[in-house]
Amino acid sequence: MEIKEFSFSADSVPLAVIVAARVSNFSLPAKFGKPSSTPTFVFSNGMELHNTTVLLRYIGRVVSSMPNFYNHDLSVLCFISV
Repeated sequence: MEIKEFSFSADSVPLAVIVAARVSNFSLPAKFGKPSSTPTFVFSNGMELHNTTVLLRYIGRVVSSMPNFYNHDLSVLCFISV
């Protein structure tokens, strides 16, 4: 699953997500969304993930040294609360 778009509000930039992606060498095709929108990943299959915490968790799972730690699909892991 490839991230097609990373959108967020220009007045509330999710710096934590941007820094986590940059530090882990994770590519994000960023664009500004609606003024009060939450940070969102849009995937090539049409699925969307919303919220800074969920996006950080997704990045953490994708770049983890143990990619199958929970033995679940990455999209399922984003719905498991910490």
